[in-house]
Amino acid sequence: MSKQASLPMYDFPEVRAATDAWWAGVHKHMQRAGVSDAPADLLHDLPVKSLWQHKELFLSQCCGFDVVYGFKHSLDVLLITDWAVEGCHDGYYSSWIVVHEDSPYQHISELYNSEAVINGRESHSGMQGLLAMIQPFSKDGFFFRKITESGTHADSLVAIQGKAADIAAIDCVTYQLLKTHRPSAIHGTKIIGQTDAAPAHPYVTSCNTPKDTQHRMRDALDAAFNDASLDSARETMLLKQGIFDRQNDYQKIADEFSYDPRLLDVISTQ
Repeated sequence: MSKQASLPMYDFPEVRAATDAWWAGVHKHMQRAGVSDAPADLLHDLPVKSLWQHKELFLSQCCGFDVVYGFKHSLDVLLITDWAVEGCHDGYYSSWIVVHEDSPYQHISELYNSEAVINGRESHSGMQGLLAMIQPFSKDGFFFRKITESGTHADSLVAIQGKAADIAAIDCVTYQLLKTHRPSAIHGTKIIGQTDAAPAHPYVTSCNTPKDTQHRMRDALDAAFNDASLDSARETMLLKQGIFDRQNDYQKIADEFSYDPRLLDVISTQ
């Protein structure tokens, strides 16, 4: 069976041509580095959980939450991505705290007993970062009276626009991509805060990938990030650089973003 590759975290149709061009360049450098089984094309629109557990996974991108929790024993980190976006710096990213533009709320502490929407309960940007932020203001495991699970950051914004929820945490890279390519997606909303910074989405490979191959993959990715012919693709993707020597940074997600699990007792699915 052939190897599989995907970059699903920010695979917006509006930037897909750039993403595919970036991968074509990465593939070229993989070949030069002697990684002959690198797939020539990316897979798009596939269920990521089955992909991340696939024994033939060559390369993908996931949330830092995944490499700390659910897929800790399935994935090895190749690099941390660094993004040319407000709210990101030096391989770290954050989420914007978003409410309706007519909302009276000015600080997250004021949202006690309100309704939140999250993109998913296994998301750092949309769930864990938000709950860690409200934890100091919670009382006996309660803060939000209801949490709705939307499925995507874009759908969370729809809920805010329609006043189906009072607050959401939107990954700053997603927010900027929507602002650039789908400005209507953020129309009628406003930002009132920002979560603490956490390590940004890693490039990962299957833990079954030999360590020597992983070393050559990192060399190829480093060459791709320094390839001027790929600058335009990366700029469209908002991708700045790769950071190769800080894989242990992801432990920060477990160590510094704790919250009372009872805060999720009020969760529901749309």
